[in-house]
Amino acid sequence: MKKYLFILSSALFFQIFPVPVHIIFHDSVKVNNKLIYLGDIAIIETNLESDTYNILLKLEIGEAAPPGYSRFVSIDDIVNTIIRRKFNEIELNIKSSAKRISVYTEAEIQCIDMYNKLILNYIKENIKWNNGDYSVIIMNKERTWYTRKKEASVTISGLSSQYPKGNIQLELKSVQDEITLSIPVNCRINVTIPVVCAKKNIPRNQSITSDMVELAKKDITIYGFDPFTDITMVCDKISLHSISVGSIINNNSLKLLPDITKGTLVYINVKKKGIKISVPAIARENGKIGEQIWVENEASNKLIKVIIGKNDIVYLTREGESL
Repeated sequence: MKKYLFILSSALFFQIFPVPVHIIFHDSVKVNNKLIYLGDIAIIETNLESDTYNILLKLEIGEAAPPGYSRFVSIDDIVNTIIRRKFNEIELNIKSSAKRISVYTEAEIQCIDMYNKLILNYIKENIKWNNGDYSVIIMNKERTWYTRKKEASVTISGLSSQYPKGNIQLELKSVQDEITLSIPVNCRINVTIPVVCAKKNIPRNQSITSDMVELAKKDITIYGFDPFTDITMVCDKISLHSISVGSIINNNSLKLLPDITKGTLVYINVKKKGIKISVPAIARENGKIGEQIWVENEASNKLIKVIIGKNDIVYLTREGESL
């Protein structure tokens, strides 16, 4: 390896008489830090007191290249710009025509698969699927990157749901020397759970009873709706369309049973001269409590808009309307 000798004479940090400083630069070096220091790229020989000598060793030359890469630093820039700014009087005697030094940042290869356990633990601690109901595949586990040869702080984040399924992307963060690398982690979560399914063919507008459905374990990884997981959750509902045997039942397949169905006898409660009376009528459409429906007065056959109350009682939408 070629070496370049510089003799520096200077009144360094309160030295009364100039003290020779010999700096021998290397052709190329390896570093393992964010910054390059003079002590990394040169041998310093001097009789200076130790504190001043250490200041020279730790003199910042510039930022190192990313791990696994090299950069060049100019000897002229080091001497004429960096060293002269720190020390007032310097005499140079350049004995070589070399212009720059190659500085390689040492690196080690990291791989997503190295953090497999950390990723799986993060998922397990942040989801609500039961053990055995889901499995995780890391799709890009062979993805690699470079870090310096020193310990890094690694964390996993990115889950936006406690019930994830299908393709998701997490984030692996690796922090070294205040430098953060963000690595995408592509996962697939397959989910197979017991859900409510049709035990027989169910026609449209059918009130659902427990003998029509059953719990069956199904793969819902790519299922686009939220399925029911308890039979009691469907027994107060009516089918919106025909449901074939074995099909998963979800909320888009059902609606709540109406409190009043078309054709039901209801009573319109009205006040006349301070007296409450009930007028029988026939519901002409389904409805829930609080909704408005049309009813037909049994006596006059007039259609009237009413609001559904409890116990088949309805109320006029406009006070004083004739019946």
